[in-house]
Amino acid sequence: MDKENDYYQYVVDTLAPRQVTPFVVIDSNISPILAPLVKGNIDLQIYHPRTQYINDRPSWLIRDRHFYPVPQPLKKWTGQLLSIVPVEYPEDAVPTDQFVLRQEDQQMLLYPGQYRARIIDCSGTIVASYNLVVD
Repeated sequence: MDKENDYYQYVVDTLAPRQVTPFVVIDSNISPILAPLVKGNIDLQIYHPRTQYINDRPSWLIRDRHFYPVPQPLKKWTGQLLSIVPVEYPEDAVPTDQFVLRQEDQQMLLYPGQYRARIIDCSGTIVASYNLVVD
């Protein structure tokens, strides 16, 4: 294991050893407990469980999503950003999944449903759009 911050290590090991999703530590007054070095600089501190990766994705992100292979027509866009949004969401919605396409096989992490997959170049321009349906 890489060197961890001592405070993080204490919180994860002592206060939330079985936590599998991000969490906040609060006191009996329902006020967030912050690491000593950040008090006064932030209002809330979110702790993430130790990260294990499955298909290049943090295990805590997976939850009830499923892995799906990137469809062949999208693979030609190596080096471009693949941004996937449910079809019923507006164009500026936060993507359900998003990553830079590489030459090796990659997996999309999605809930079953219908999506709009957009290919975005380095200047932020949408250069292609595809409809996806995953079961």
